[in-house]
Amino acid sequence: MKSLVLGIILLTLWCPVTCLAYTGNDWGKWDDTTKTVYVAGVLDGFKFSVINLDIPTGVDVVHDAQKEIIECTKEMTFRQMNAIVNTYMENNPEEWHRPMSVLVYRAFIPTCLR
Repeated sequence: MKSLVLGIILLTLWCPVTCLAYTGNDWGKWDDTTKTVYVAGVLDGFKFSVINLDIPTGVDVVHDAQKEIIECTKEMTFRQMNAIVNTYMENNPEEWHRPMSVLVYRAFIPTCLR
């Protein structure tokens, strides 16, 4: 256990801030392929945490919203999902300082939670 804690501390000290969390400001620097892969990864994370493990979040509204986003995007191509996030980012520059994973989630709310 001590080795695990020491390893986490060393990794945290070694790892630059950008590897811990990306923001909308980072998004603007990425090419389309990187953006598409990032969006796919965030949505895969939603699927894994909510559907497969069915972890209670403590906030049923968030849990239900994630399930609706997963269902809504099931038939979408990665290109289409990336376009939705790009449009959100272009229309909301005041949000760029926020974590990118949150912004991906927010980008799908108007489309998937009507």
